[in-house]
Amino acid sequence: MNATAFQLVIDRHSHFVSDTLYGIFPYVVPAFLLYLWLGSETSENETS
Repeated sequence: MNATAFQLVIDRHSHFVSDTLYGIFPYVVPAFLLYLWLGSETSENETS
């Protein structure tokens, strides 16, 4: 699957790849930060 086909699957109404990136940015970044925060809170820290 090339980038254009992937873009059409994600967002059919966008004209450019940047339109798709702007559309998913508000969802991907907070989800990734939440994933990092949950990982840091639930992992065991080794203190020596």
